[in-house]
Amino acid sequence: MSEITISEIALVFSAIAIIPLLISGARRFFLKIEVFDKGFAIIGFSALGSTVSIPMSFKAWNFDAFVPKLNLKITNTTASVSRDCEMMLFRTEKFSVRPGAGGVAQTASESAIEAAQPFFLEQSAPRFVDVVFGNSFERNKIVSQVERVKKVIAEIAAAHAQSSQAGATANYIGDPKFIALKENIRKEIFWSEGVYEIVLSVITSRPSRKFFFKYKFSLSAEDVRLLEDNDSSIVLEGVTGNGAAYENRYPRIQAIK
Repeated sequence: MSEITISEIALVFSAIAIIPLLISGARRFFLKIEVFDKGFAIIGFSALGSTVSIPMSFKAWNFDAFVPKLNLKITNTTASVSRDCEMMLFRTEKFSVRPGAGGVAQTASESAIEAAQPFFLEQSAPRFVDVVFGNSFERNKIVSQVERVKKVIAEIAAAHAQSSQAGATANYIGDPKFIALKENIRKEIFWSEGVYEIVLSVITSRPSRKFFFKYKFSLSAEDVRLLEDNDSSIVLEGVTGNGAAYENRYPRIQAIK
């Protein structure tokens, strides 16, 4: 039997060393991500700014995948205006069983909001994710405007010798400074009448890949008016520190191949 040479040993170690690279390459090549949307988007305007979410389920094929983030770019094709958005919140449905009439159990559901975070996709089953996307620059501008509103209300309260902001409510509603600041908040809205295109980027690691999904929808002038009217809720939430009711729009979406 011939002795194994140093060159042959080196060749064996080289082959062993390349195996992880081959596996990594195979994972990158064969990983597929599929999405199953519900056919509509949720369009909002709130203290978060102009927001959009597309409730959908994600499915990984051939390999599990870690998704550190999702990005979204939205374009108003009518006005030729684009905006990059990032993950802000997860909207989830929480179910509970409560006793009903005649002792019959009833299932109730309510929406819950939590901070957006990375998530894991398994081959075994789809994962439902409802991500609220927004633009942090617009959100910060609205926060700044709300702080100005709070300052104006405090000044009006002091001028009327009121001890609390709530007591000054009747006084600040018609104040020119308040009206101007509220209008500034309204002007921050990104939405306008027209047709929109969305590009959703699903970014994975282990393996590192990017997958793109495109959709389109439209907003009417009435949709935009109702969204703009959320300016009062933005002010209310900012001033009181409590949650406020917002009007969302639910346009049908169409996948673009």
